[in-house]
Amino acid sequence: MLYALLDLLVPQRCPICSGPLDTDAAGLCDRCAGLMLPIRLPTEPPLAAREAAAWFQGPLRHAIHGLKFQNEPWRGRALGFAAATLAPPLSAFDLIVPVPLSRERLRERGYNQALLIARGVSLATQAPMRQSSLARHLHGEAQSSKGRDARRDILGAYRARSVAGLRVLLVDDVTTTGATAIACAAALMESGAQSVASWSVAAAP
Repeated sequence: MLYALLDLLVPQRCPICSGPLDTDAAGLCDRCAGLMLPIRLPTEPPLAAREAAAWFQGPLRHAIHGLKFQNEPWRGRALGFAAATLAPPLSAFDLIVPVPLSRERLRERGYNQALLIARGVSLATQAPMRQSSLARHLHGEAQSSKGRDARRDILGAYRARSVAGLRVLLVDDVTTTGATAIACAAALMESGAQSVASWSVAAAP
């Protein structure tokens, strides 16, 4: 209800380029809709698959930067809905779980961009989303600012619950090395998940 009301009050614009919408294709303009294509990425156990809807470059990179660092949360749900509609997850899943932020990071930003995106994915796929199934209990440096080898230290930073027997789709904004998704998958599998696949709006080339 709240999101429907906001859609009426806020002029609709493309969540990627902020331009006017000239198509009804999942709420993107024609040019930005063309950026979407399902991408399969290499991964390792316990993560069953790592997928993305587009490459992290050009106007999409700028949009995600605005979502994360320039206080533009309006992009999140719209990006998730558009990406999951035009380049949906290829893996089967029962439950959508957003990658959580630490309490410190959440206080700094004011919102979790992965949660906003996950709401859009849930709307597009009609699959349930549960934020409480995964939490980050250790604070650390942002993964985008670390070297590739150092990112492995986040294993053990997450705790999961209420996922026994479920195929989980882990949702985030950007996937880089996959280290965060692997750490999250380890916690979810330890809590009894049947499988865990990750899906992000964008993947680093």
